[in-house]
Amino acid sequence: MRHPGPRIPARVLPAALAVVLTATALAACRQDVAPPTGADAVCGDPVAADDVTLEGLAEADVLLVESSLGLTDTVVYDDGRVAVVGRTAGEWSRGVAGMQGGDGEAAVGRDGDRSGGLTTTVTAVGTVPPSGGHASRREQPAAGTVVVPALAWMPHPESPLLLVGRLPDCALDDLARLAADLRDVVERTNGDLGSPMVTDMVSTRLDYRGDAAVNVSAYALGFDDDLRREQREGRAFMRAMQDVVVANLPDVVEVEPEAFERYPSPSADCEAITDPEEVAAILAIDRDADDADLDPLAARPVPAGIVPCG
Repeated sequence: MRHPGPRIPARVLPAALAVVLTATALAACRQDVAPPTGADAVCGDPVAADDVTLEGLAEADVLLVESSLGLTDTVVYDDGRVAVVGRTAGEWSRGVAGMQGGDGEAAVGRDGDRSGGLTTTVTAVGTVPPSGGHASRREQPAAGTVVVPALAWMPHPESPLLLVGRLPDCALDDLARLAADLRDVVERTNGDLGSPMVTDMVSTRLDYRGDAAVNVSAYALGFDDDLRREQREGRAFMRAMQDVVVANLPDVVEVEPEAFERYPSPSADCEAITDPEEVAAILAIDRDADDADLDPLAARPVPAGIVPCG
């Protein structure tokens, strides 16, 4: 004699069905809704940068550090102030205009990102650091990365000055949300965001130090074909965090740094320059002169809260 299984009360079926449908809908939303990028990352009115400085900031105030080749490119502080390394104000403004569809640079960076080529993370010299020198600042090459000769790598900032500005509060909220999403992916992938089969590209590192702290690196950000869905998802969150900073920082001013990192040659150790007279000497160099005693292109300004050559 066949015994039927336990009978489910009729009133339970609608509730169970609703749970299944809700879970399915949430899964679909997670797969279909991409984080905002480009001009869509703008969240509010821009903040004027006229009176913004980096005074009073220390390492404890750093919220987000974006870097490539072991070199700091962008620093966001917990009060919304931002410092950008190696760019001029004119270049930055043209890039923001391009991102937002105005008369500016192309909205797609050299490595395929949507940040308008503004952050040196995605526009730096397309190599990984050479072996020898800068050992404490070197990122390990991802699997499949081709290491090019040491002479091909130099920092070459566009300016000895720092660009500073301030993000609106909504941008800080967006960074916190995206960082939480990114950390979830990093935990599920054990930090493996894939290694695209391309050469001569940089690795982008984001170090977010807020409540949803996450520190992750991705090689050739923007070249995401043939990667697993979770890896592409993590990279999308990284690009979205970049775009939140750029899109919400249209107004910047140039300020003099209090320290430099100097790289005399690709194989030499980094030299920390913090003495005010030595810093002033670098700032006084005519960058267009052919007979300058010190090549200013080999010196990178260091934002507040970042240890030179650290």
